[in-house]
Amino acid sequence: MTSSIFIGSAVSYIYPLIFKNAQEEDEIKSTLFNTKIMLTALSILGIFLVIFFVRSNPPQPANFAEARRSRKNKSSLGSLLLLFRNANLILIIVNIFVTAAVTTVLWVLLNQIFSKDFEESATITTIAGLSYNVSAIVGCLVFPIVLDKTKRYRLLIFSTYSIAFIFSLIFMAALWFKLPYLIYTSLFVFGACSFGQRVMMYDLIVEITYPFPEGTSIGIITSLAYMFAACFIPLLSWLIELFSILYAILLIETMLLIGFLPLFFISIKLLRNEAEQSNNSPTDEQCEKIEIKN
Repeated sequence: MTSSIFIGSAVSYIYPLIFKNAQEEDEIKSTLFNTKIMLTALSILGIFLVIFFVRSNPPQPANFAEARRSRKNKSSLGSLLLLFRNANLILIIVNIFVTAAVTTVLWVLLNQIFSKDFEESATITTIAGLSYNVSAIVGCLVFPIVLDKTKRYRLLIFSTYSIAFIFSLIFMAALWFKLPYLIYTSLFVFGACSFGQRVMMYDLIVEITYPFPEGTSIGIITSLAYMFAACFIPLLSWLIELFSILYAILLIETMLLIGFLPLFFISIKLLRNEAEQSNNSPTDEQCEKIEIKN
C-alpha cells in the first residue's frame, strides 16, 4: 500500500514538463481544469471500490499473534501513556521524525531547489522526482521482504540508514557542483534506503509495542512525524530562498546525523514474532507479562 502512494507521486512529477510549454494563461487554466476533472473521477472511482469491495474485518485473524491481539483487545490494553513510556519506542520515534522531515522536504521542495540554480529546472525536477519516487517504491518493496526473511532488524536498519546518509552527502555535493546525472543516481539510492528503512522501523514498532493495536500506534506516530515535517518544510524553503542551498544542506545533514544517535541504543524485542512462534495458546498471565515488558 505504501508503494502505491509513490506511484501516484511519481506521476505528478510529469506535470512540470506539461506546464513548461504552456505560455498563455488560458493554456495553463485548461491544463489545470483537465487535471482536476481527471483526479475527481479517479477519487470517486476509488471511493466506490472501497465501499463495495473492502471488508471492515477479515473473516479470521491472519495468524496466531493477531488472534491473541484481538482477544487481548477485548479486555484492555492500557492507556497511550503506558505505550509512550516505552524507551525503545521513543528512540524509534526520534529517528522516524528525522527521516520523515528530510524525505518530505526533498519530496516537496525539489522544484524550488532546482529552479534557483539550474537552467533546465523543469526537466531536472521531472527526472529527479521520478527517480526519487521510483526508488521509494523499490525500497518499500525490497527491504521489508528481506527483513521478513532474515529478521535482522539491527543490521538492516543501521546499514540502510548509513547508506542513505552517505548518498545524501553525494546528492548535496552534486547539487553544489550542478551534476544532474549524479543527482539522479544519488537521489535514487537515498530514496530507496531511507523509505525502506522507515518501513522497517514501522515494523519494529509493531514488534516492540505488541499486543498494543498496531493501527493506533502507527497512526499516531505517522501523524506526529508529518506534523513535524510540515513545520520543517517552510524553514528549509526560507533558507533556500533568502540565502543559498548551502544552508539548507547543512541543516539537512545535521538532522540526519541526529537521526543516527537513537539507532545505537534501540533494544530489539520481537514480541509479536515470539507470540507467533509460540506453540501454546497464551494465558492471561502471559499476556499481562508481555504488556509489562512493553
